[in-house]
Amino acid sequence: MKVRNGFVSNSSSSSFILAYSLITDEEKARAAIGTVDVEIYTETELEDAIKNARWCTPLECDWADVYQKMKKTGNPEQLHAVFSDCDDIYEDGDSEPNYDVDFDDFSSAKWIDETFTTENGFKDVSIQYGAGRNG
Repeated sequence: MKVRNGFVSNSSSSSFILAYSLITDEEKARAAIGTVDVEIYTETELEDAIKNARWCTPLECDWADVYQKMKKTGNPEQLHAVFSDCDDIYEDGDSEPNYDVDFDDFSSAKWIDETFTTENGFKDVSIQYGAGRNG
């Protein structure tokens, strides 16, 4: 077995996106989501998940600020949808990561725009994105 002494870095750069929404029509929302990995929580479950978030989960990311964006309805059974995704960041010509990302840079951007609509049973959509070191 090899043992490495000293500093070891296993970090990389990634871009992150998180879409959050209230669900107004569960049947329509589930049909629109299809097989995509979208977390659906009751209001109580979402509050508990945020409070008990483990390191590096989308719900605890300061940049996403889900807890502040969360539309509290006072109904513990109100459904909330949370979708998160990440992509690699590539280096500019100067070998430095390019952290200047736009919504359209994400492979999931079009899907988010087409899915998280009032017609599909969602409202109060909040989309947060950014980039940085992930380790």
